[in-house]
Amino acid sequence: MCLANFIYESFKPEKIIKYATIQSVLFGTATFIGTVLSGYIQMLNFTISFLITPFFTVCFISFVARIAIFYALSWQIKEIRETTRIDRRKLLMEVLTLEPLRETVHDNFVLLLSATTSAIHKMSTATVNKISKVEEAAAKEIGLIESKASKEIKNAERIAYNDIYRAEKTALKRIKKASLKRK
Repeated sequence: MCLANFIYESFKPEKIIKYATIQSVLFGTATFIGTVLSGYIQMLNFTISFLITPFFTVCFISFVARIAIFYALSWQIKEIRETTRIDRRKLLMEVLTLEPLRETVHDNFVLLLSATTSAIHKMSTATVNKISKVEEAAAKEIGLIESKASKEIKNAERIAYNDIYRAEKTALKRIKKASLKRK
């Protein structure tokens, strides 16, 4: 994947197809030849004295071939972009320690924290909106209830006034009857 990215970033768009094709052909050919040689060496049960099995022999030959190709071709590889020199000791310490892991965890934590903060903000906004709607509905209901209660209170006052008026009339009639009887 790094090799493909290198090709896509390093060359002009019109040349990408050509170089990507060359890279794919070389990679496929090398994979095929390596697999055939590995199978042939294992079929012959060939081992080097200090290696126990043919599998380890194939791994060792692959290692030696990769190192040889690296040293044979590394002087021909040129950096296309301008780069800064990397301190090898610092690089080694960063690779051996948990520095890459720390950066990844930190970046993911910051991303998670911002996503969580955003979600909480959205949820609190939604909650406030829902509370506002509930308050409006409650205010309407309270208004209706107050209106009904006011009507009921007026009705109760009217009924009480009528009952008091009738009771007064009845009391006055009885008083008149009682005063007529005394006479």
